[in-house]
Amino acid sequence: MFYNINVREKEMKKVIVVAMLLCAASMAGAQEKSVQVASDKFELFHEIMHPAWHDAHPAKDYAALVAAGPHFERTYTPIAKLEPAIKNQARLKQFNSYRQEMGLFVTAYGDACRKGDSIKAYEILPKMHDAFEEAMWLLVPMDFKPVDGLIITADVILDFHIPGDNWDGMVGSTETILAKIDNITDKSYLPELVPVKAEMAKDFVIIRAVADKMKACADKKDMACFRAQATDLKKMLVAMRENYL
Repeated sequence: MFYNINVREKEMKKVIVVAMLLCAASMAGAQEKSVQVASDKFELFHEIMHPAWHDAHPAKDYAALVAAGPHFERTYTPIAKLEPAIKNQARLKQFNSYRQEMGLFVTAYGDACRKGDSIKAYEILPKMHDAFEEAMWLLVPMDFKPVDGLIITADVILDFHIPGDNWDGMVGSTETILAKIDNITDKSYLPELVPVKAEMAKDFVIIRAVADKMKACADKKDMACFRAQATDLKKMLVAMRENYL
């Protein structure tokens, strides 16, 4: 049947799964579990969508499009019940809107298939595909360089400089963190983050204070102090990403 996974589908599947997992890996606790569960449900839907969208629709293989109807409905059911831990209210609202839109198209597509109206199914599929993709990618935190860059530097400190007892690296990377925070301006915020800019700015002030303590610990070569502050910094950055992005 057309919805069996071929080699090209498997390659695409890996791309989506890896993207989701990389996103989840930067989070913690309930949100990580929530993102993983959501990505699994969307991947099941994608296994039906990929051959329908990339093969059957361009080829106008109407029989294959009609055959896909019940599989779309079956794999959408768990998506409709998802409660992803998206704390950014604007993104959660967008996700729910696209998920609802996706569901309406799935229902309309299924009805068309049950009636044998392949032309109607053909017309609905692009709309269902777009709503599916929009909803799926809203599960992945948005890219925000000020936070992403700070997390990368914090990881370098925790994963390489501390284990390597590299004080020059610890001092240099901490100074990099301070400079990155100081370089954040109003223009740094994405349009989607403007409503929470004031809250994020307050968090950055707290994070900078921790980075100042890191620098003082590094200057004194107090490893216990530095490690504790660096660990707290990473937790704060992850929490910021989880709360706002």
